[in-house]
Parts: sequence; structure tokens; C-alpha cells
Amino acid sequence: MDRFVERLVGEVLERHGSDRTRLMDMLWEVQHARGHISEDAIAALAKGLGMSEPDVAETVTFYHFFRTAPFAQHVIYLADTVIARMKGYDAVRAALIEATGANFGVHDATGQFGLDDAPCIGLSDQEPAMLLDDVVFSNLTPEKVFEIVAQLRAGKSAEEVANPEAFDKTSVAYVDAVAEAKIRKSGPVLFQPGRDYAALVRSIVERKPEEIIAEVDASDIRGRGGAGFPAGLKWRLARAAEGQERYIICNADEGEPGTFKDRALLTHSAKDVLLGMIAAAHSVGARHGIVYLRAEYWYLKAFLEAQIDAFRAENLLGRNILGSGLDFDIRIQMGAGAYVCGDET
Repeated sequence: MDRFVERLVGEVLERHGSDRTRLMDMLWEVQHARGHISEDAIAALAKGLGMSEPDVAETVTFYHFFRTAPFAQHVIYLADTVIARMKGYDAVRAALIEATGANFGVHDATGQFGLDDAPCIGLSDQEPAMLLDDVVFSNLTPEKVFEIVAQLRAGKSAEEVANPEAFDKTSVAYVDAVAEAKIRKSGPVLFQPGRDYAALVRSIVERKPEEIIAEVDASDIRGRGGAGFPAGLKWRLARAAEGQERYIICNADEGEPGTFKDRALLTHSAKDVLLGMIAAAHSVGARHGIVYLRAEYWYLKAFLEAQIDAFRAENLLGRNILGSGLDFDIRIQMGAGAYVCGDET
């Protein structure tokens, strides 16, 4: 086994306490360090986690963005969607081939650039769009493509190209600079500034769980995943389910072509999403929350972690929230190209 891989995987395992539920995070760390996830890395992870190599390999090969072989220094995924094809996709694709010297599915002669296709990446309001080293670029034109590639050849990182103003990655200014949410009109609940979240959380934890579930039931709020399953019924079933451990999963991997509502909500109403998770946790008796964030939205990760940290600082997340006895915390789990995350749908 490659000694570098052995050391890298050892550090990754130690960082995550050899917790097999964090396999996705470990795979991302290995790929970010090596550019791919080799057979040696799969074997080392399997050994350290007490899993079989086929089980780890199955996870790696299931997700579109994990690679098992070296590809290129800069990996570009161009979204191939109906909307993109109506807005200049062919010209942008041709410009990428010409500017990089690569072709789709293969890297250029130097290994500096690799091109690949991707389905919808959640930027249907600003196509053509692409992912470049986990950073999104939208409203592409051939001219923009040549400029981006020229800056990469000059030594800039994708992050530096996308964020020339060097905005703090935890700021709204940064996430809007990368991919503007384009919110033009706020509603009675969403996108409202200046909300007192401490008061809102207190109003939740001071109520009986059954009261909240009844109110959600009466409101006829439904899931937005297609089936329109009543949220109140789901919460009631979760509360009545056997077993002590319950989890609230916010599936923010909107993989359906043409959808980008979650991106807008996470950019300008992130704390409302956290508030909803707290209400669900109190209602069903959950202690753990997970935001399953699609890899295409990697640029939102630091921003969302800052929103979670802000809630923790006010004791709106964590142990004994506002003295109520409720223990509930949230972490972000990055996806890798599939919206399937094991939650009940």
C-alpha cells in the first residue's frame, strides 16, 4: 500500500473517530487530497471502519462525483439540461474544449484540465452553468469560458476566479456573488429580515409536542418531494415509532431537473430552515439533525455552518436549548451527486 495513502487514511479515520456513519465525509477528504479514491484508499478505509472492501467500493461507485482513478488537476462538469441547451450550451461546450484542449470524458495532454457532463446542478435560473473544482460558475458564454480558463492557467484557483472581491465565505455577499438567489419579493414568512429567532425557538420549546403536531396537521403542510405526503402525519408517525434515537434530516439535495428552490431558501432563509428542524425535533423527540447538502452546493457549506454556529452561540441549538431540556444539534452532510440519503420519503 502507498505510504502516503496509508497515512492520509489514518489521519482521516482519526479525525472522524473511525465512525462509519461519516464514510461520505472521509471519502471526500481522500478525494480532495488525492484527486481520486484509489483501491488502496478503499482497502484502508474498509479495514479502519470494520467494513468489507466491496461495501466501501459500492458507496464510492454509487455517487457521480467520486472518482476511482486520477483525472485532472482542474475538473469541470458542464450541466447538460434542456434549459442550458436553449441558452447557448453548444457554444459553451465548444469553447471549453477549445480553451482547455481537453474533450469530454478525457483530460488534456498535460492533465491540467478534465471535462465531464453533469445533470442539473441547481442553477436552472442562470444556465449555462458548470462546476469547476466544486465551485459553481453560471450565466456562461464562450467569452467567459476563455477568461476563466486563462485565469486558471495563470495560477489562480477556481475559488479566486469565482470570488475576485475575496468576500468572506460565511457571508451572504459571498454566496450571492457565486450564485445570486435573485429573490425579488419576500413572502409573509420567508425571506423576512430581522426576525427574533430566540423568541421563535422559545415559543416552540415551551409548547407541548402534541400541540405542534396537531397544528402542523391542521395546516396541511406537505412535503415538496413530489408525493405531497402530509408533514403532520409524518411527524406523528415518527413520534410514535419504536426506538430511542430519532433524526431530523433536511434533504437539501434537490436533484430533480429544473429545481433550485432549496438553493434560494438556504441562501436567504437558512435560519428559517434551522427553525423548522428544531420544531420537528421537539415534536418527534429527536436529538440529532442533518442537513444533507448536495455537492453542487458546496459553496454554501461554510455559510450554513456559520448560521448553525450562530444558533449554537445563542443556545438555540445544542444541549438544554433555552433551559427547556431539549438537546438537539445539527450538522451538515455533503452529498456526492445523488439525492438519495436514506431518509423516509
